[in-house]
Amino acid sequence: MRSQYNEQGLPFAVPNFNNFIPNVIVPPEFAQWMDGQPEDRLSAREGQLYFLSKHTFSHPRLHRDTLDANTARTAMIVRLQTLYAQVNDETVTALNDVWGNAEEEWTAVNLDAGFLDALRTYVNSFATQGILIRFLVPEISHPVFGRMSAWPVHLRFSRLVDGYLLPYARQLIRQTKSEKPSRDENSLAHWLAVADRGKHPDDEMMADSLAGQLASAEFAPLHTSTFAIANTLLDILSSRNHAEILAALRNEAEQALRGPPEIWTRANILRLELADSAIRESQRLNQTTRKAVLRRVVAKEDLTLPDGTHIPKGIYIGLSAEGIHMDSDLYEAPEESRPFHFAGIDGREKARKLVSIGTDYLPFGYGRHGCPGRFFVARMLTVMLAVIARDYEIAGLGERPKGYGISDHSAPPRDVVIRVRRRKA
Repeated sequence: MRSQYNEQGLPFAVPNFNNFIPNVIVPPEFAQWMDGQPEDRLSAREGQLYFLSKHTFSHPRLHRDTLDANTARTAMIVRLQTLYAQVNDETVTALNDVWGNAEEEWTAVNLDAGFLDALRTYVNSFATQGILIRFLVPEISHPVFGRMSAWPVHLRFSRLVDGYLLPYARQLIRQTKSEKPSRDENSLAHWLAVADRGKHPDDEMMADSLAGQLASAEFAPLHTSTFAIANTLLDILSSRNHAEILAALRNEAEQALRGPPEIWTRANILRLELADSAIRESQRLNQTTRKAVLRRVVAKEDLTLPDGTHIPKGIYIGLSAEGIHMDSDLYEAPEESRPFHFAGIDGREKARKLVSIGTDYLPFGYGRHGCPGRFFVARMLTVMLAVIARDYEIAGLGERPKGYGISDHSAPPRDVVIRVRRRKA
């Protein structure tokens, strides 16, 4: 895909082993045009459901009631300022629980499992088998194999949604009708409940929809955040100068994060420029998917690209994340890991934050459908990396362990064990 991306800047078709319908990859110059297309012509929702198939996700609610991005974005912005103390404290506590407090002895930590435990609020295990079947079984067999693979985890889903989220959703709906102030009124759940008003014939169906949205909202940030922080640390620890990189991160963290976590402010976290840059660079190098900004053509009269190329209804079009992130016209020495170059400290490139999106950086999507939770996730990951560098000694790895991939998707290795030791106060 990367070599085709660099040829003449024209759209090209790539194989799709899911349903055997080719995807069309367009030049990044078409991104703004794509972003401006109405949903009834070029659908972002259908592009997202391409990854969350109704036959392989573990319950129809997660396919039917997708998270309202505008509502999520608004809630994140409102809540972010009030969540710093809670998130900072929970991040530090979770790391201490998983990585330990031993100052004399080295502790072995499974990188993937350790970060997963530190990041999750609860485990979306009901989705795991569905993702694997999604790429290994042709689309015509999805209704059969998807339901068979998901059956063992339906009980887990029912316990989660019906036992916890559904009663909570009913309570939220009652609160939205009350004039009394609620402690949840600035939460994502509350905003979703408000946005769902009038969309359902009765409160019980509304509660069912809200519970499904809350369950699906936990899926994406959990695994993508785990991949991001694990890849970042793998890049650092496999670098020849990993000790110097960790020392620079440690010095920055010691200057920015003073006092207990609950008093760290937005200004403190914005000073973590090196940590922010290291995560952004790792995201550039380690794409979780080779394609990005996928949209499905749903226009009845088909679709014509800006260069005149005709795209039939039903085809997915998108950008090549791999080609863009490895483009030597956009990035100097794109194959190399330079963890601090997005901080702009060497003067060769302009400083850019992890949350900044554009046609040259696609981990969080692009345009009006960009990831609504990226500000929250970026703050959490930046604090986590800074606290790791500040509080722990970590042994280097030498050669970087290889990850694994399925179809267009890749993930960091799951069996890497690192040695850590808490630094003496």
